[in-house]
Amino acid sequence: MANKPQINYLSRDFESIKSSLVQYAKRFYPNQFNDFTDASFGSFMLDTVAYIGDVISFQLDYQSNENMLHTAVNRDNIIRLARQLGYKESLSPNITGFISIFVEVPATADNTGPQTAYLPVLKEGTTFNSEAGAVFVLAEDIDFSLSDTLFEVSEVNSTTGIPSKYAAKRVAPIVSGIIETEDFEVPDRSSNDGFFKLEISQGEIIEIISVVDLEGNEYYEVDSLAQDVVFTQELNDNTTASNVLKVMKPIVAPRRFVTRIEDDTVSLVFGNGVEDSNSALDSVNDPTKVVLQKFGKDYVSSTVLDPTVLNQNDKFGIGPSSTRLTVTYRFNTSDFLSVGARALNTVSNAVTVFSVDATDEDLKSDVVASIEVENEEPIAGSNLTLSDEEIKELAASVYAAQNRIVTLQDYVSFSYRMPAEFGLIRRAAALRDDFSPRRAINLYVLSENSVGELQVASQAAKDNLKLWISKYKTISDSVDILDGKIINFGVRFSFVSNPSFSLIDSRIAAEQVVRDYFDRRKYNFGESIDKTEIIRLLNDTEQVGDVLKFEVYSVFGGVYSDIEYDFIKNTTSDDRKVMIPDNYVFEIKLYNTNITGEAF
Repeated sequence: MANKPQINYLSRDFESIKSSLVQYAKRFYPNQFNDFTDASFGSFMLDTVAYIGDVISFQLDYQSNENMLHTAVNRDNIIRLARQLGYKESLSPNITGFISIFVEVPATADNTGPQTAYLPVLKEGTTFNSEAGAVFVLAEDIDFSLSDTLFEVSEVNSTTGIPSKYAAKRVAPIVSGIIETEDFEVPDRSSNDGFFKLEISQGEIIEIISVVDLEGNEYYEVDSLAQDVVFTQELNDNTTASNVLKVMKPIVAPRRFVTRIEDDTVSLVFGNGVEDSNSALDSVNDPTKVVLQKFGKDYVSSTVLDPTVLNQNDKFGIGPSSTRLTVTYRFNTSDFLSVGARALNTVSNAVTVFSVDATDEDLKSDVVASIEVENEEPIAGSNLTLSDEEIKELAASVYAAQNRIVTLQDYVSFSYRMPAEFGLIRRAAALRDDFSPRRAINLYVLSENSVGELQVASQAAKDNLKLWISKYKTISDSVDILDGKIINFGVRFSFVSNPSFSLIDSRIAAEQVVRDYFDRRKYNFGESIDKTEIIRLLNDTEQVGDVLKFEVYSVFGGVYSDIEYDFIKNTTSDDRKVMIPDNYVFEIKLYNTNITGEAF
């Protein structure tokens, strides 16, 4: 026992390892090894062993630390570990602000105001420049013909004193960056040779706007390739009945991609499946089917709620093959994007649309040339990326929220996940009650009867739902389960028939087109009726020459809902959409009765 080597396992750096080796040699090999001068061969061997030990010790420590999020220091490793916890790395920050836009239009001949035909629509994507060179784009279409546009006399006739021009003003949201398009050739991948990956050449990417192939197929960005449903955003321009700017619509995404950031390069990674006859799903008719099955989460499977029925492809989506991908993205142009008040004052590219009644090209050119902009308030921001510590904190918070109700959308998803035997929820919307002292969450729900018509959920179902969500929600959230409101409506339209068909045949065909549309279309809470979409379908019908009139009207009482809705008041000024409050749902109850057409 006395001669047993005593190994110091705490010696891990060069000096301590060498010192331990020297002590070891002196104790156990005093006669064989006694020259410890720096120039000796023995000292050289000790240095070599200590050097190797130091390197190995460092590598072991480094690898161990880099395999744990809280000790990792390499940014790539931090991001990879964060991904395992559900964190999705952000692209370049999106700097937002507001800008005042002014346009000058001529007065009417009788001086009753501006000539409304020459009030333009400034389209989304119009670009503005600051004095320092920062670039911003218009975030949405701005219609100067809307009733809430501010007008002021800008020019008067020097002789008569009668106004000759009016200045119109609107405030619009803007976002930083320039929109760019890039094409990528995709080779033949019919042999399933893995996940296709492409790299964007431009840096400082803010967002991927769209990815479309030569055949017109759109690829949707998802958080993970296992996700096969995305939510598209529909602008909710009802300013009187809702405070929500956009409405989400679930869309099946058989073609999809994820973004990855490695070495400051943004890459798109696509699924490795190939297209087949069963993969061409393009819409979700039933909001109940939008809940996704993800690893680590408990889901109740049934023939109704089984989330796997959305997409039976086990290859994580359809990947591109033998085509060209057109990628549209937006990127920042500078590192510092702060703009002082009134410093964003140049229109670099104005995209305008005028009414068909605006026939004077010179007047339209004058109107476009008169467009001026300025930011009345400063715009502060930079495109500095998140620090390593911020990424660690965000990843921890994402992981902590798994299988728990954290956001308002989580309440909707968990409502649809309640087992059918406890009550089937067919529509759900979670809204924050801003007028409640405790900022309670109002969860509006609706059920269906045996023939698929919306109805108020039973009290038992609502009681079960309250217990169901209580298992997952945070303690601080106060939730009220409320009945959603149903607005039943009908459709009347008239059209010029194609002379090649009889009036009766044309009417039957046109009515069937509208019935098929609403049979596929299942409205969710707060979702508007898009009249232009239906009119377009009618005009594309062979038996229809031209739609003359399309009217949506309220039906109530009896077999219908008791709510009488003012469709005229809640139709947008351009007569394109019928808006609805966020706790209301549109529904056509009787297709044969509530859809009528007339042919001429």
